[in-house]
Amino acid sequence: PDHCDGTYDANCDSSRAYKNITGILQSYGADSLLSYMQTYWKDYQGDDEVFWEHEWSKHGTCISTLSPDCYTAYTPQEEVVDFFQRTVDLYASLPSYQWLADAGIVPSHTDTYTSAAIQAALTAP
Repeated sequence: PDHCDGTYDANCDSSRAYKNITGILQSYGADSLLSYMQTYWKDYQGDDEVFWEHEWSKHGTCISTLSPDCYTAYTPQEEVVDFFQRTVDLYASLPSYQWLADAGIVPSHTDTYTSAAIQAALTAP
């Protein structure tokens, strides 16, 4: 949730700061979602699970429509699947790799790029 002034809510419901995002996704049969996340939603320090837990706790718990009260027949932790599926769907709808490639930023084991260059490529009109 963005307040459109540079601020946003964070860590809104500590009772739903779930651990084991991988296990939750697997328990709901979201194997293709998990596979996509394992490929494209990586932690820069190599601990994807901790990163996903952080993203859920910090951002997912603040989305009012993901509150258990909003579900007709709520099943514990199903909102986690909905959060990650929607987030991945939004990400996949953007041609991020093309924008980066257009700016000469391509995956490499040897070349590095500055954060400023990456941000500029992704925010260019």
